[in-house]
Amino acid sequence: MVKINSFFAIRPEQKIAHKVTTRAYADYSQDDIKIELKNNQYSFLNIIKQNNTKDQTKKYELIRKKISDFEKNKILNTDKRKSIYVYQQTDGKRDFVGVICTIELKDYIEKKIKIHEHTIKKRESLFAQYLAGTKIHAEPVLLTYNSNVSYIQKKHMSNENLIYSFKTKDNTHHSVWQIKEQREIQKIQKAFSKIEHLYIADGHHRMASSARNQPQGECLAYILPKKSLITYPFHRSVKINNKLLKKFKNNLTLKKINKPIKNTNKIQCFINNKWYQIIDNENKESNNLMIEKITNDIFPKIFNIIDERKSKNVTFIPGNQSINSIEKQLHKNEEILFILKPITIEKILELAQKNQTTPAKSTFIIPKIPSGLIMMKIHDI
Repeated sequence: MVKINSFFAIRPEQKIAHKVTTRAYADYSQDDIKIELKNNQYSFLNIIKQNNTKDQTKKYELIRKKISDFEKNKILNTDKRKSIYVYQQTDGKRDFVGVICTIELKDYIEKKIKIHEHTIKKRESLFAQYLAGTKIHAEPVLLTYNSNVSYIQKKHMSNENLIYSFKTKDNTHHSVWQIKEQREIQKIQKAFSKIEHLYIADGHHRMASSARNQPQGECLAYILPKKSLITYPFHRSVKINNKLLKKFKNNLTLKKINKPIKNTNKIQCFINNKWYQIIDNENKESNNLMIEKITNDIFPKIFNIIDERKSKNVTFIPGNQSINSIEKQLHKNEEILFILKPITIEKILELAQKNQTTPAKSTFIIPKIPSGLIMMKIHDI
């Protein structure tokens, strides 16, 4: 049994919401950030990008002050009633609809909210410090449940409840409806109370850091049924030299192919403008996951990469990009590209239910929620 709650959202003034919201900070290059800061005074990047000091504590104070400034200037406002929100994202091909609410972190600690990916303790600690210092949840953790039933009704998405409807530069349309009537909130809470477990789709570090920062508190969440999520892999590219390339070819059986094959169980790689399949006769994958063959076998034995997350030679490439566009980004004589198939949402839920996990950076799951759209302040308990 899980519990969801309404909350006092802090959110942009309606007319400028499209100017305030941003992609995740890590998605921007430094040049992109400079351009955005120069051209858009309303951008949420103006809040989180603070270069005035290298002292982290001071930086968090500056972020809090900037949030306060945005409030004073009516760029951001706090709702006067606790609410639950329906958020819809569509790009013309795909439509995602779910509930933005809060979940209780004790449910995460008690494993009613399950993980499928381990976190790195150092990152947990750093982000917990960030939350404690900034006092803001800027974007929700993405959660799902093992059902295709939606608890959102047509009346929840009425014109009367609509508070945002806008497009961003990537031609994605965002709509938000506010549910503030207590009776409707209780109906939604009752429906979710029948769910035995929620599952983290994206945001493992944010959830773990939130629990570390305030174990008796709440975390902002966006919850969709499992059918609504789309899973992609994270491909890998590895920097090589002639010595490593020779070692790679000598230690693996490679079969040349014309182009990558979709949804094959074989690892595929791109080397010097040619595509290959890796023929694995041992089949060591403990969960039949191709990624485990790479992280547990190929990387440490051939490239001496023990922890790929710490290696400067490994680049993680979200699988929602086309293979052609990925090829063009490569330094083709200096990198090997490993192409993986996605892990299905069913497999992810199966592993999570068994308290098993995938390696880090195994899945790239959409939708991705804009930062600075529906936020929650963190109050001391």
